Amino acid sequence: MEAFFKPIPIVSYDLTTEPSSGGSASDDDDHPYSTPEQRRLLAEAQLGFSFLGWNIQGISLESIHPNWGSREIDVNLTAESNVTAHFQKQTIGVEVDYNGTRGRITGLSNGFGYGDLLEITAEPFDNYRFSHWEIVKEIEDRKSTRLNSSHLVISYAVFCLKKKK
Repeated sequence: MEAFFKPIPIVSYDLTTEPSSGGSASDDDDHPYSTPEQRRLLAEAQLGFSFLGWNIQGISLESIHPNWGSREIDVNLTAESNVTAHFQKQTIGVEVDYNGTRGRITGLSNGFGYGDLLEITAEPFDNYRFSHWEIVKEIEDRKSTRLNSSHLVISYAVFCLKKKK
């Protein structure tokens, strides 16, 4: 008895992310595949990003794959391919506009995302001067400071009466 084995073609592909800092993409090696071309791809967004969808050879799978926007997808790769998981930074608009009895705090950002900085400014009213910022036990002594969105911070500006000359 003689056994003959037919070589199974191995399909290679490049798996990338866009932007590269937005998350990770991987192939589920433990998934039982029915054909050598079948792959289960997984995408995981980094903190502050959301997963948008998959592209193969630069073409969005939106119109041809029912689960194109799912972070886990089964695809058949019959030729060498470039597969890209697309991510988008999550942002919000932030406006700080607070009038106190001694001064005002202002700041604005239209695309404020995780890890970004928001510049806020303290404007003292007449007869007052800016003293310092109090931000979670950290003290700043500039009229403008930056807050990092990756931390929940409670901050306030301290205003003091001006000395009479």
